[in-house]
Amino acid sequence: MCKTWQILTGQAPETIATVAAATALVDPNTKTNREIFVGNVPLEAQADALQQFLGSAMQQVGLTTAPGNPIVHVRMNARFSFLEFRSMEEATHALFLNNIPFGSSTLTFARPSKYAGPVTPTKSWFETLADSNVLGNVMEQQAAGPPPSTVVRIGSVVNADELVDDESYQEVIEDMREECSRYGTVLGIEIPRNAAAGVGYVFVQYSTVEEATKARNAFSSRTFDGKQVDATFFGHDDFAAKRF
Repeated sequence: MCKTWQILTGQAPETIATVAAATALVDPNTKTNREIFVGNVPLEAQADALQQFLGSAMQQVGLTTAPGNPIVHVRMNARFSFLEFRSMEEATHALFLNNIPFGSSTLTFARPSKYAGPVTPTKSWFETLADSNVLGNVMEQQAAGPPPSTVVRIGSVVNADELVDDESYQEVIEDMREECSRYGTVLGIEIPRNAAAGVGYVFVQYSTVEEATKARNAFSSRTFDGKQVDATFFGHDDFAAKRF
């Protein structure tokens, strides 16, 4: 269900000329301090897609110091890569992308082993989103929402027309089960369809409230097809009785 950041936010990719211009301005003597290690990269990932995705994400939450993509070069090596930034400050800011979802993986960020500068802080992607106020309205809604539960109701991630055909419906269920399993043990998943109550929502039951909270927070940090994902707790008894 993951899409590129450009599709989700409606942003156009950077042009080759823009990236080339940024590359010409960097100081080669500071390269070691301008590189960041990225782990857990999907095997199918391409360098240009990773560059555009992460560059756009940084621009979206205010982690850049100038217009354009801050990443000037990407070196890929199986499940990890090295990003070269146009400035040391933006390389430091990239550490605030830790655990950002990308394709089928959750990326990790760290300084390369050759880095000899001062220790700098890191943040999870969710913390960065919260600090940037991208999630301001969502957090307010959650504070006044249902009490914590092992069940999460997720909206704006499925379309009713995808649920009509049985084969497509099963594919959606399996895709959502796989995605939701990243945050804990999924005990049950319900996706109402046709004229049933709750159409348009995905209901997921986890084994613990902690896992459900992790999933709710993660999904609330996303947009899908240009829409903010709505994730809230849902009553266990209502889920068991299928009162959606």
